[in-house]
Amino acid sequence: MYGNSFITVFHLHLKEGTDINSTIEHINKRYCENIAHSYSYSNIPNLITMTTWAETAQESQRIQKELQSEGFKDIMPYIFLSLNWYDCWIDQLLRSK
Repeated sequence: MYGNSFITVFHLHLKEGTDINSTIEHINKRYCENIAHSYSYSNIPNLITMTTWAETAQESQRIQKELQSEGFKDIMPYIFLSLNWYDCWIDQLLRSK
């Protein structure tokens, strides 16, 4: 399913004074077909990271163009062509419990 797909993480920088919770609610509704999750951070105000899945590069580009019309201060796309997961110390600790 994910072999020939594009995972794009968009860093959405909000304009000063934007309500971050209503913005997250809006993007979750508008992009529900493609969004995997979105996060905001208490230590980084005015930033939302939105992870999307698209079947083609064109679909990912369409999402970016639509986001650009939303009025964000800045949008930075990060495209992942492949992902690898590695065990770390916490994984080993959880298995030993």
